Amino acid sequence: MVHVVWDWNGTLFDDVEAVVAATSEIFAPYGLGPFGLDEFRAFYTRPIWVAYERVLGRALQDGEWERLDGLSDAFHRVEGLVLPEQAGGHKAGLLARHLAELGIDPADVIIIGDSADDAVAARQAGARAVMYTGGMTGRANLERIGVPVVNRLADAVGHI
Repeated sequence: MVHVVWDWNGTLFDDVEAVVAATSEIFAPYGLGPFGLDEFRAFYTRPIWVAYERVLGRALQDGEWERLDGLSDAFHRVEGLVLPEQAGGHKAGLLARHLAELGIDPADVIIIGDSADDAVAARQAGARAVMYTGGMTGRANLERIGVPVVNRLADAVGHI
């Protein structure tokens, strides 16, 4: 049996326009943006702070990551698969922990996602991946990864 891991943001939940708009807003005080989808996809990468450094053309300064990405201050409690101290980071460790906790052989796993980090996490865990072009990363960057790339989620299912 195949265990399918679906990425949420940008894959199952079509939030790309909201992410691009939010990214444009956080960089407005720097005199940067607004960004269109193609511009966003050109600099988007994970970990996300590397994308922010690409936009700024420099390394983030102390405390700048927290100001740019720190939504947790607006909430009393934040929970989920990605802990606040891991926000914007790589997914490989989270995937490995997920599979280990479920006792699933990574060879029986396929990751369906929209960013290079999804494919890298799958590869590092010993799983397969299919990338979806409707999310955060453009087709050209996804094709460089060397895994199947689809335009429709229905087509991803065919790779299972």
